[in-house]
Amino acid sequence: CVRALQQKDFCKLSRSYASTATRQPARQSYNGLSCAISAAISRGSTHKQCPAPSLFAATTYFHRKALCVKFKNMNETASPALGGGTVSAIRSLLQPEQIPKDHSLHGLLQQANSGVLQRSLEYSGMTADESVLKAKMFASAAELLLQSGSSLDASAAAFWVPGRIEVAGKHTDYAGGRSLLCAATRGFAAVSAVRADAACSIRASFASTGLRASAQLPLSSSAESPADAPWALHPAAAIRRLASNFSIERGVDIAFECDLPEASGMSSSSAVICLCFLSLAHANDLHAHPILRRRLTTEEDLCHYLGCIENGQDFGEGLPGHKGVGTFGGSEDHTAIMCCEANRLRTYSFCPTRLLDSFELPSSLRFVIG
Repeated sequence: CVRALQQKDFCKLSRSYASTATRQPARQSYNGLSCAISAAISRGSTHKQCPAPSLFAATTYFHRKALCVKFKNMNETASPALGGGTVSAIRSLLQPEQIPKDHSLHGLLQQANSGVLQRSLEYSGMTADESVLKAKMFASAAELLLQSGSSLDASAAAFWVPGRIEVAGKHTDYAGGRSLLCAATRGFAAVSAVRADAACSIRASFASTGLRASAQLPLSSSAESPADAPWALHPAAAIRRLASNFSIERGVDIAFECDLPEASGMSSSSAVICLCFLSLAHANDLHAHPILRRRLTTEEDLCHYLGCIENGQDFGEGLPGHKGVGTFGGSEDHTAIMCCEANRLRTYSFCPTRLLDSFELPSSLRFVIG
């Protein structure tokens, strides 16, 4: 691993790690890789400073972090202040006083159709045009839940979970390197409703292909994606891990509308992990769980844990690993999706996840994904 890292051969590094991981327990091999990387970095063999912000001034983006939509009474006026139309989903989880109160599917549909939700999304940093499109996506997701049997009065939560753009630093997260990241205007408008039983129903709509699909999964540490719904591999991984680590008991109905282009490399799979986690965490009051409060104390900790849901690795004491999705990766995607801010790029280092810097860019510039 050290030789591969010194030679900047990340394919070799990945193969070396995979070989090591098959011979050792997950925690030992993961920590061993981190130690090997730390040793190489301490010798100054691989680590370089990130380019100055000016080098990125010609690049562009507009992005949104994952947002938990905070429903407001219809007679209120949306406010741009903290706690107004939208709040960061991750901050809602880590700061319980900001958790949005439960509202109904009926309330969400009213706000989406009346323009309240659109204005809230604008206040969060989206353009007016994007806010209109996203409000329609939320309304469509709510309609999907109603079509699946959810009640208009069902307690509901809504999340905007974006795709991410990897500006620099591909395959560096699981090797302890750095990445320059932002989130995208396109992503998932997810709406969830709490169920009375221990089951999860997921309905998906993908705009780029016109595909509409559904899957039923038990809220169990042995949940598996149905044979006729291979796309549910990532929801099943999230359900298994949360059932195993936190013994959650409240199921959810989830519906999402996705406007990410197919196979665009913008991490739709990790976004699904994030939206399933957010929906189940909201339904089961995970913000108050003693293990979460003790072990996941920062945004970066939570993003690292989301990466561990996907790759199946341990997250230290109290949050043992479980079957992931079958591939090994880090937490770069989850970090960009959950933590990046509007009109800014962020640089993170990984193993462990740490924010290094943040760069503001002109809002007139855009990334073009081809």
